[in-house]
Amino acid sequence: MFRCRKSGSWVAWVAVVLGLFISVGCRTAGQQAGTESTGEVGPVGKAVVALVPQTSGTVDPALAANNASDFPNIEALYNRLVETPKDSLELGPGVASKWTISPNAKTVTFEIRKDVRFHNGEILTPDDVVFSMERTKRVSPPAGQAYFQRFLDKVEANGDQVIFHLKESDWTFLSTIASRSGGGGQYSIVPKKYIEQVGDDGFLKAPVGTGPFKFVSWSRQEYLELEAVDYTHFLWQPGVKRLRYVTAAEETTRLAMIRTGEADLAQISVTSLKALGGGNEARPISVPNVGGLVLFMFGQADPQNPLSKLEVRQALSLAIDREAIAKGIYQGYAHPVGTASWNPTEPGFPEWAAKPPPYDLEKAKGLLAKGGFPDGKGLKITLHNYEYGALPLWTQVAPVIALQWGKLGIQVELRQWEFASWSLAARTGKLDPVSIGTHIGPGAGPKGLIGNFARTGLYAYASGTAVGAYPEIADMAEQFDQELDPAKRGALRDKILAFDRDNVVFTPMFTQDALWAAGARVMEYTPRPGTIQSGNMWTIKVQP
Repeated sequence: MFRCRKSGSWVAWVAVVLGLFISVGCRTAGQQAGTESTGEVGPVGKAVVALVPQTSGTVDPALAANNASDFPNIEALYNRLVETPKDSLELGPGVASKWTISPNAKTVTFEIRKDVRFHNGEILTPDDVVFSMERTKRVSPPAGQAYFQRFLDKVEANGDQVIFHLKESDWTFLSTIASRSGGGGQYSIVPKKYIEQVGDDGFLKAPVGTGPFKFVSWSRQEYLELEAVDYTHFLWQPGVKRLRYVTAAEETTRLAMIRTGEADLAQISVTSLKALGGGNEARPISVPNVGGLVLFMFGQADPQNPLSKLEVRQALSLAIDREAIAKGIYQGYAHPVGTASWNPTEPGFPEWAAKPPPYDLEKAKGLLAKGGFPDGKGLKITLHNYEYGALPLWTQVAPVIALQWGKLGIQVELRQWEFASWSLAARTGKLDPVSIGTHIGPGAGPKGLIGNFARTGLYAYASGTAVGAYPEIADMAEQFDQELDPAKRGALRDKILAFDRDNVVFTPMFTQDALWAAGARVMEYTPRPGTIQSGNMWTIKVQP
């Protein structure tokens, strides 16, 4: 069987036909360990996964910090208090069976399961949870400590409970510790007694966690060898007996590994789709909505800048044929969207916000004339662009946009950058006066792009909120951050989305799907949508 998306009835039908009982079929986040039906087949065979180089390549969750690319290692070896199910971004029980949040969202109390064991046989206790958080504060790099320093006051054990005391209210706390977007591995639980015995260096050489796989051996940025636990995991039952990650920087190398059978899964881009062919030897698996492309129109706070005019921004947006780009460049693995502020995969995302702006060249010409630039005369724009490794092919998109804007009579100058240089120039205001830049979006996480970034850094500079262009967004985002009532918060989110859409604060383009090449032995793999990391490796099943 081969499956890449959630499709319960289809899975059941195929399982009957093949006579297989699928042990990792869809279940809700609230289901507890042990609810899998008896008689299920245990882990069988070995799977090899070819990955792009990770940020750090570590197996220590405290050292992985917020690096999403390191999450395959961390998720396989460890668990967190709160987890996400395999096929959505909803939150569900992890090491904690349940939790309560105080009315002011400053105290979160977790009930710790009594049946969670570490790979060395020790039973996880509340003391291990407290130790794990204190250890992260001690050894994690600055990026991993940022949340602790800002929000976390103290963590304490009380019987079977662990209580987190926050310095200020934070309704995103559960999403943060669940590592839902792939970063935040530092909230994984590690064994107190074992680390006190072997030390941090000893733990890095032979890590011990509670995850579905246990450590065998590794060489940083080369390979990681794992073995399925030999007992029923409290949450995720592995599909293979052995799992091996190998690092291969070149996509051609990863694709060759699939063709030769050296790897069973490999990260690829749409440029390799034709090379996969149409047979059963190798097939693509998509990971929906891992991120996307958004255009930033700078200078919106300057009344002398043409991009401060709504009609000009609207005209530029309407002159982009998003569907043609999605089909032509991304071969259908990109999806036009109506907002650059939130990822459509996020729970509660309103359907109306997903509707993209239409392609309407005639209306765009009329709006441009209304904005003072009939036939585009006098309007010259610099379009800045760079390649973003995790979401490739942006450098192919920018020339198409430039050509489409050229139909309005606009002069467009393309400028290519390395990412680091672009980010520095954008943040420090060292761009041409009339500039439009590409950047990652729609915003990931429960707060979305505006909620996370509108008042600081590049996003604030691009939208103009930092200098007062849109005080409405700044005010609503502030309320959104502080609102503890989910219904009221949802209403604020919708207002922000509508304001962003109507004023073209950010110009939405599309969300992109990540792609895997699956070899002939792969029967099943269910990636998690809406996240950029390579997760859910415990769902892999291969032919023996």
